[in-house]
Order: sequence, then C-alpha cells, then structure tokens
Amino acid sequence: MIDLQQGFAQAQQALQSGDFTRCSQLLEELIQAYPDQPAFYHLSGLALKKQGNPSAARAAFERGLAINGAVPGLHAERGSILADEGRAEDAIAAYDRALQLSPDLLDAQIDRAVVRHKHLDPQAGYRELERVAAGNSDNPRILLNLALMARKLGKLEESRERVEQLLTLTPDNATGLRLRAQLAFDRGEAAIELFEIARRASPTNHATLAGLAAALSAEGRQAEGESILRDQLAIEPDWHEGHHLLAEMQWQAGAGEAFIDSYREALAQRPEDTVLWSDMIVATARALGHDHA
Repeated sequence: MIDLQQGFAQAQQALQSGDFTRCSQLLEELIQAYPDQPAFYHLSGLALKKQGNPSAARAAFERGLAINGAVPGLHAERGSILADEGRAEDAIAAYDRALQLSPDLLDAQIDRAVVRHKHLDPQAGYRELERVAAGNSDNPRILLNLALMARKLGKLEESRERVEQLLTLTPDNATGLRLRAQLAFDRGEAAIELFEIARRASPTNHATLAGLAAALSAEGRQAEGESILRDQLAIEPDWHEGHHLLAEMQWQAGAGEAFIDSYREALAQRPEDTVLWSDMIVATARALGHDHA
C-alpha cells in the first residue's frame, strides 16, 4: 500500500513541476487506499483542471466536499469552475460558503467580485472589489482587476491610476503593460510605443497584437498593422479575431471588397472552419450594403 504522507508529497511535487498526469496517477492510488481524505480530492481536482478537464475537476472537488463540507478551498475551487461554466449565481454561492468558513480567503474575495462584475452586476462587482482593496491596497491581482473593471465601465482615469499602481509594484506585468497602452489609445494619445513595450513582455498575446495593429492603423501605418496580424495568423491560422480585425482594418481603410479576401485566404487553409464561414457571410453582406445581415 502506498504511504499516505510520502505519496501525497510526491503528488504535490508532480503538480508543482507541471507533471499533471503523474500527479493524477499518484492520487488515484492514494484515493483507492485512503478514500476518506478530502485533501486528495482537492489536489486531484487541481490536477484535472490543469489538464483541461473542468467537469472531472469539479466532480473531484464535490467528492471532497461530500466527505467534509467545511473545507473552504474546495468550495472556492468549485466556485471557479462553476463561473467558467457560466453558472454565476451558483459560483457566488460557492464563494459565499468558502468565505463563511474562512473570511480572510483573499482569492475567493477577488474571484467573487470578478464573477459578479462579469456576469451579474458590473457596478456592484466593481464596488465589491474596491472594498476588498481597502485592506489590500498593494495586491497586484486586485489592482489589475480593478483597472480592467474600471476600463469596462468607462472610468478611464480610475483605470489608469490603478494600472500605474500595479506597474509600480510589478513593472514587468504583461497585462498591466498592455492595459496601459490600451488606455492611452482609448484617450486618443500616442500608444504605439506603449504597445511595443507590452509586446516585448508578451510577444504573442492576441490583445496586444490587435491593439498595436489598431494603433498603427490610426496613425496611417496601415500596412505595418496588417503585417503584424498576418505574421501571427501565419503561426495561428485559427485566430478568428485576428482574421476579423484584419478584415475590419481593410474595410475602414476603404479597401472595398478587398477585406473579403482575408476570409477567402483563411478559408483556403481551413475550409471546415464554420466560424470563419459565418464571418465571411457577414463581410459579404456588408460589402453589398446589407449591414443587418
């Protein structure tokens, strides 16, 4: 029989090193030998989540909770998956339970506010996270989410202030660098250099590449913007938003029906891609003057 402590330590090490398959194998043995240990189901759920199997991960968390419903981390992890599944109210309830058991569980506080903002009430979620920030003003994750929420709500100055706080704490934060550039672009300020800085921090981030292409286009450097999108699409031909952005840039530049060619080129490589076909139909309707299609 596998030793409980040794086996658990090996499973933890496998999870931390990114060997999720080995982690799951060890936990299967541990669960078979010691079926009443919630910690094993907790770790198993984390490994399954990392392997891209959220439904199995949620089942593991729920099995752990069936053994002991007073483990806050299990409720919080279950809430995270429920949120990803679009079950916002159930996710909020799971976070509520986690925080009843452990009020200082900061990640659960942040996640609950984010879910509320994204899926239920954007303003309420923002205010909730502001309250969390009152006692954790130097937390990078809180600052980043407040900046993202504020931008979405049109509070550009508040978003900018949060981003500056974030970058003071973590100067190389790729999302923060990208958001700083996006906010400059939103305000009509020069943003190309800021997007270039963000791209150096995260060379293949889609939002950064899209923002840089848009900023170049806005300053009359259309060909450079298109080149950035085409280069990334050559690497990632299934980047649907990239095809859409390329077409939009051509459309806005008055390229007539040339923007449809972007979809034709993509479909020549991916004829089975139904999303691209749908986008091309809409593009064709626009070219014909039927924007309602």
